[in-house]
Amino acid sequence: MTVVIKNTSPLSWQGDLLKGTDQPLRLGYHWLDATGKRLPDDSRRAEIPLQVPSGGEAAIVIQAKIPLVPGQYRFEPDVVQEFVAWFGDYLPVRQPGVPVEVVKAR
Repeated sequence: MTVVIKNTSPLSWQGDLLKGTDQPLRLGYHWLDATGKRLPDDSRRAEIPLQVPSGGEAAIVIQAKIPLVPGQYRFEPDVVQEFVAWFGDYLPVRQPGVPVEVVKAR
């Protein structure tokens, strides 16, 4: 799927500056169950483009791993600086995410 991220910080995100280190910027995601509880964190990651200026946006393709148990979920994309922090954990209000219904395979 394609996720559009927006840099609302006053600083430019330099994805290329941290490549090759153990703390690169990447797009990840969280799955929340129907009660709002975060599922165990095993999200896949996608690289952030070379630069996302302050106020800028970037469309990033990420292949999400779908929960195995059928039910109602919320998909929350989030930027992470590996081994440092998820950006969403520092927002005053989290983004609402996208509702997703996982159904049993036929």
